[in-house]
Amino acid sequence: MLALLTVCVIDFWLINIPELFNGGHVLGTIIEKLCLSYISAFIFYFLVVHIKQQKDKKNIYNYVAIKSNLIIAYGQTIGRDLAKAADVTMKNYYPNKNELLEICSKVNPYSETPLLINFTGQKANWFEHFENYRIRSMDAIQEIYAKMPFLDTQLVQHLSKIENSQFFSLSKAISPYPIQFKNDTLLNFFSTIFDYINVVKNFEDYYNAKIKQYK
Repeated sequence: MLALLTVCVIDFWLINIPELFNGGHVLGTIIEKLCLSYISAFIFYFLVVHIKQQKDKKNIYNYVAIKSNLIIAYGQTIGRDLAKAADVTMKNYYPNKNELLEICSKVNPYSETPLLINFTGQKANWFEHFENYRIRSMDAIQEIYAKMPFLDTQLVQHLSKIENSQFFSLSKAISPYPIQFKNDTLLNFFSTIFDYINVVKNFEDYYNAKIKQYK
């Protein structure tokens, strides 16, 4: 903007007045050429680089939106499956604190879940169920990370919170453990599950505000 204004001042005003000092005209010509070069470079950048970057970002964020939606859906599914097993009706897609407390008090972590783990009809327990969705979520997160040069820092921050959640760490640690813990409810894991659900919920808010438009 300043470069364009400078060119206009030189061409439409200063050119019509006498030199204020020796070499003023030469200096004005040099400044004008520098400004024109800057304007040309800006136009080139806008047409060739910026527009392409915006187009690339739109295409990439369409992919990011699909993967982000999966991560959110996995979080919602965990809450929904737990609520169904406990016969608790949720008011929203995510259980609130009181709902989750009731759910955790009614669900045995080693009871069967909807997830089939082999062709014989054997169903996973809840720790195995959690691990299944952790792996799926991590696959989606890593696929998004592959587009890192184009990602917004807030997006990376949200994904990092999910990736490093205590729920994911607990799921990864407990699922393959051959000995069952002496827990007949999920109450000991309530805060871990609740924190994870809130992290996913916050990510969904960000998704709706910043990413959904690209889907």
